[in-house]
Amino acid sequence: MSSILEYVNKNQRKKYDFLKYSLKIDKNTKLRKIKFNLHPNNIKELKYIINDRLSVNFKKIDLNDIDITKIRDLSGLFEDYVFLESINISDWDTSEVESLENMFHGCTSLTEVKITPWNVKNVKNMQGMFSCCSSLKEVNLSSFDTHNLTNTSYMFNKCTSLKSIGDISSWYTQNITNMSHMFCNCKNLKTLGNTSKWSFKNIKYLMNMFSGCTHLENVYCEKWNITDITILKEMFAGCSSLQKLPSWYDPKKEEEKY
Repeated sequence: MSSILEYVNKNQRKKYDFLKYSLKIDKNTKLRKIKFNLHPNNIKELKYIINDRLSVNFKKIDLNDIDITKIRDLSGLFEDYVFLESINISDWDTSEVESLENMFHGCTSLTEVKITPWNVKNVKNMQGMFSCCSSLKEVNLSSFDTHNLTNTSYMFNKCTSLKSIGDISSWYTQNITNMSHMFCNCKNLKTLGNTSKWSFKNIKYLMNMFSGCTHLENVYCEKWNITDITILKEMFAGCSSLQKLPSWYDPKKEEEKY
């Protein structure tokens, strides 16, 4: 056991002074196994670990051995990691996280993101979370608890390959104030599913929400409770495949406001 501790001290703690380990008994072999767990105290330490992993394999990483329970803000964590193609962080405990702003922004090579089943009950800000992830075709956000969410602006902006984000029909939207540019230039997105039950109490900005979605065929939004104070400018601009606009949307009227 002393040799193991010596190894840990010499080879690991030089890098990670927040490294912890635990002994477990393998059920099949009955042998003791050491499991190393990383417990960063802040986003700076977390990024240090990530960058160290990427120095070994900068295209595909699994970070599920990291405990992030002390971190409340994951903003910009993987921003502009242009060579990253696949990431697995599905086991992360995000129940105390409040911001995911620009978390994957600019990951232009990213094709696979495993984040299901994240607990995002306390997240307020998802602005630009996947913006400019131009290679991403699908990500499953159907299990997201969005009761505290207030900002989804630019969330998928310029995700030009995006085709599916899962079933988001049950998203709670009453606290959201800003959805502007949320799906702007998602050229391959055809539908969001049935979002007719989305309800808004505080929404202020929906401008350019779907602008540039040239393949978008249906948006179930006729029953959305949109008020006169909501800014809708160019909400559906360039949606050349859209079969029908909601009755509450008048492009000419919106232009007159500016």
